[in-house]
Amino acid sequence: MKHGLFHTRRVAFLCITVLMLSFLNSCDKDQSNYANPKLAFLNEAGYISQDTSAKVGDTLYIKILAESLSEYALNTIRFERITPIDTIRIDTGMHVQSIIMEKKIIKNVADWEIWNISTRDRNRQQSNIISLRINKSESSSHGEITHIPSFDLGFQDHLSYHSFYSLTQQMTYPIEDAFDQQEEIHLLSYYDNVDEDEHTIASPGANVSAELFGGQFALEHWDTRNTTRFAEPNIRVEDFDLCENDSLIYASTFAFETGKRKAKNLQPNDIYAFVSDKGNFGLIKVISLSGNEAGSINIEIKMK
Repeated sequence: MKHGLFHTRRVAFLCITVLMLSFLNSCDKDQSNYANPKLAFLNEAGYISQDTSAKVGDTLYIKILAESLSEYALNTIRFERITPIDTIRIDTGMHVQSIIMEKKIIKNVADWEIWNISTRDRNRQQSNIISLRINKSESSSHGEITHIPSFDLGFQDHLSYHSFYSLTQQMTYPIEDAFDQQEEIHLLSYYDNVDEDEHTIASPGANVSAELFGGQFALEHWDTRNTTRFAEPNIRVEDFDLCENDSLIYASTFAFETGKRKAKNLQPNDIYAFVSDKGNFGLIKVISLSGNEAGSINIEIKMK
């Protein structure tokens, strides 16, 4: 009886071993046939696909084709910009088998910048890396800027100052007029005692609490919600005040995707760089502020 039981267990063990070896061999075979994702520049009119030179402030465009060559969908595309000053990485999430993507590049003040682009699939396998270098043209020169002298923005309950601002029209709007000018609105101001952001400048595309701007003109009812992002450059007030060309602006600008959606907990003499999804970019200086929900903020803008 014991011998029969031992024989049965031995046969079962051998069967399990064979199945495991078969499974491992199958995995090895699948892994050996696994194809990593693939990236390539598209060489089309109006797009760069190889090393080039550009003046500071020039706008360049690249177009890429990313493809998964396996059953695993693409999960992310990474744009990495390397300059002598810094390195930034921008990841774009997705879930597709293939995609054609465009990217706008504004030449910054660095002598050179290298763009490395790669993609990963859902199995975390990386593609080839495609790269190009953009050198600063020797003919680069400083350009003019738009200077918007100090003006007041009201917080959400101010009785006379308006909370919404257009960078293109250089005008403030009450919420009911801003609702009719949605494509022209790039900034808004409010006092936030909900998330403790306090004195804040943001944009319609930010995650602004519905409690701050309610009613029939509330942001949730807007069809177009422009987004402006912000970053804190290391700029002294005296440097901002002396800025008369675009050199300081280009030295302080950033890739839109890396910025924050709000400039919050503001204080006098704070300076923020901003970039809008419509291409406006520049610097904001806080001159003064007062009050809370019914208060206001006085700011100055220098931009391209």
